[in-house]
Amino acid sequence: MTKHRIKADDIKWPCELEDDFKQKLFSFSTPIAKLTSTELSIRNPYFQGVYYIHTGVSYICLTDLDLKPLNCGVFGSPSWIGAMFMLNFPELPLHVGEIEPCEILYFPKKKIQLLCKETDQTYRWLFHIANINALSFFQEKKIPYYESETRVIYYLLDLARLINKSDGTLPRINITQQLLSELCGVSRPSVNQVLKGLEEANLIKVGRSNIKLTDFQGLRDKLADVNLIFNDPFPIPL
Repeated sequence: MTKHRIKADDIKWPCELEDDFKQKLFSFSTPIAKLTSTELSIRNPYFQGVYYIHTGVSYICLTDLDLKPLNCGVFGSPSWIGAMFMLNFPELPLHVGEIEPCEILYFPKKKIQLLCKETDQTYRWLFHIANINALSFFQEKKIPYYESETRVIYYLLDLARLINKSDGTLPRINITQQLLSELCGVSRPSVNQVLKGLEEANLIKVGRSNIKLTDFQGLRDKLADVNLIFNDPFPIPL
């Protein structure tokens, strides 16, 4: 078992909670040092529970039985994920992995269910996690209705928001075109074509398995007419 590097006081909780409750949660959490890119089932016990991303950036893609992405989300730190994983879902595959190295705490479903019987603080905690996740989920359901360029730019900006450097410099996103195509729900050739166009417009610089944003304002302007009511990736200091 991976040794805890994260302390209870380091956690950014999703709402106001009693100290005793937070200690109980932390006591049965399990640290995950690396989220390995893999395909698993949403009913796999490994995913039945709640996750706290303390550092790094990860992605989760819900797919159909043919492994075609249905909905993909990216999550930075600090983030809570998984209130929906407490529900009873049909057998659906998940594709998960890291974009930036992560430190994660996992809270097992069975332990959470037992804690529900002890205190209603558990429901408060889960409600606030679900509320936060719902905003991103609804936005990610809207994005596929737009053209390929819009989808690619949206995910690049959302990743840039999560990887944003404290010194204000624009980030280099360590992502392959194949993974970007899965996140966007766009074919690999279409992603390649979009990236070439953005690079020719001096908005990005494409490297080997990475993309650097060189004109953030120009990318923002291309999404001026996009409805981002649920999740707006724009608020990054220029």
